[in-house]
Amino acid sequence: MKLLTYYPADSLLHRINPVVKLVVIVALVILVTFAYDVATPLIFLGLLIALLRLAGNLPLRWIGGSLLPFVAIASGLFISSALFHRTLSSETELFRIGSLIVSREGIAVGLAIGLRIMFLAASSLLVIGTTEPTTLVVSLVLQGKVNYRLAYATLVGYRFVPLLLGEYRSIRAAARIRGQRGGVRGVLRDAIPLLAGAVRRAGRVALAMDSKAFAAYPTRTFRYPTTMRRADWLFLALMLGGGIALFLTLIATGVTHGLGGQFAGLSPSVL
Repeated sequence: MKLLTYYPADSLLHRINPVVKLVVIVALVILVTFAYDVATPLIFLGLLIALLRLAGNLPLRWIGGSLLPFVAIASGLFISSALFHRTLSSETELFRIGSLIVSREGIAVGLAIGLRIMFLAASSLLVIGTTEPTTLVVSLVLQGKVNYRLAYATLVGYRFVPLLLGEYRSIRAAARIRGQRGGVRGVLRDAIPLLAGAVRRAGRVALAMDSKAFAAYPTRTFRYPTTMRRADWLFLALMLGGGIALFLTLIATGVTHGLGGQFAGLSPSVL
């Protein structure tokens, strides 16, 4: 299973304009970033996963596999925050590990940070998982008004990632057949042929671009242009309006704590 790649399917999210989806996830990430509690990112994360499954027709196994690397990052931040968190105010000690104090506030901080990272990763699936890369680039140029030279460079980089991963697996397999060990020295050894292959690929792409007079004109045409449809505007309004309304409701009901403040002010009830 390829992680963080386009998942071909026929769904509502697949038909939405990519720039609209980018605007939506940026707005939602900003909202969640301003909340320093545990409940807010957890609620938004659950709703987003439900949206990806129901409106994007993405399998839960694929979603979970794509988020798995970020679980390790979130877990590391949770553990470090729980063990080393300190505030100027008093803390509620839960237990000790040697000289380290694990407090209720430290656990709240770790959960808040970890859940925000998971929401950021899940929100990226709204674009990556439901948008074909070429369509994304065309939409960025036509609707996002991004210079097509920059957009094409983004597409090339996006396409190179799975190619380089596949090439690295081949290099590692060849090294294991020859009985060469891994570790840090193995990574450095394998990086040399990987870098050489990347340079060769980049050279071939540059030669092809020059031979076709790429960037010779200020504008260019597209075979499959993207447009803003009524469904795109409706999706944008519903997602932004719904996200803001939910966020304000959580604030009004006291679920969202520490808005724009410090973790020291977190209520123990958020756990």
